[in-house]
Amino acid sequence: MSNSIRVLSFNLLYGGHEHTPCALERRRDKLPQVIRQARPDLCGCQEAVDSTRAWLAASLAGEYAMAGCGRGADCRGEGCPVLWRTDRFEMLSFDTFWLSDTPQLPGSRLQDAEQSACPRLAHTAYLYDYIARRPVLFINTHLDHYGQAARERELAMLAGRIAALPRELGCVLTGDFNVTPELPYFAEFVGRLGELGWRDATAGIPGTFHGFGGCNPPAKIDYIFTNATVLDAGTVADPHPDGAWYSDHYAVWADLQF
Repeated sequence: MSNSIRVLSFNLLYGGHEHTPCALERRRDKLPQVIRQARPDLCGCQEAVDSTRAWLAASLAGEYAMAGCGRGADCRGEGCPVLWRTDRFEMLSFDTFWLSDTPQLPGSRLQDAEQSACPRLAHTAYLYDYIARRPVLFINTHLDHYGQAARERELAMLAGRIAALPRELGCVLTGDFNVTPELPYFAEFVGRLGELGWRDATAGIPGTFHGFGGCNPPAKIDYIFTNATVLDAGTVADPHPDGAWYSDHYAVWADLQF
């Protein structure tokens, strides 16, 4: 068995679009199907509400383990859980922090940053890879959709945490960053990660958010960053028969070699 790692970043879309083919109840069965089709070793999801997290955990039981809470003050609601193959990885430790001035306070938000009403968090899973015989640090997040100032501060927090990691530790960061690559503040973040030996594994992917076909061409806002060698990357096709897409984002994958 190869010791390369396939990573998936997958925005599930929280809900909405009731009474249409894109309603969550119409798409729910597709979500574990997409994950099985992509066959990731590690998967970071975004926009997973409580019922979706429970559904995925039950549907993928025996194949994947899941960890992650909701972003609210009661640790419920929409979240960005992480999944890992149980036949390959063992959990060593797990951490959750909010992208705020008080990162250990559930439901906390940035102050004076034009942030949306949505708290933003990140999960960090420290895993042991039984095939490669080494630890891997996996971070998954979802940045603010409303304010540029909020995203700039969130990116600075992530870059600061990454800079504090041991350079020899294999790491992956997935997420919906709600920003396209050409914007200067995001290019600055990518450059800062580049100085640390990280790269955008999805750099060759032109677009990820399609808005159920309403955004044409799709906008690139979903990413996989890593300090590994990138072997290949792509998106999971969505033929959407009868107008029933699996999400308003394409799931994005990358094959990595540490």
